[in-house]
Amino acid sequence: MEAVPITSLNQLAPARFGLLEPAPDLPALDPGRLDLVIAPCLMAAPDGRRLGQGGGYYDRFLPRCRCPAVLLCPAALVQNDLPAESHDRRADLVLTEQGFLLEG
Repeated sequence: MEAVPITSLNQLAPARFGLLEPAPDLPALDPGRLDLVIAPCLMAAPDGRRLGQGGGYYDRFLPRCRCPAVLLCPAALVQNDLPAESHDRRADLVLTEQGFLLEG
């Protein structure tokens, strides 16, 4: 997974599952230069644990970043008892439609 800046929707191309992604010829950014990562999840815990699709893309990408990571998650899908493994990278904040969740 790479962070790729786009300035126009015309720079997106159909990819796997029909999703639009940056065209493959666009240069990637150094993840250390990012100011914020907004990550998707299927479910989240208030302490930043995330349940994703099981591919580990964000677990490998987030440690390369020096910025905060925010999970977007509906409040109904925030649960305290999510599983976690030693390689899982927690997000810094969870954002729901009710606001930010701050653990600790």
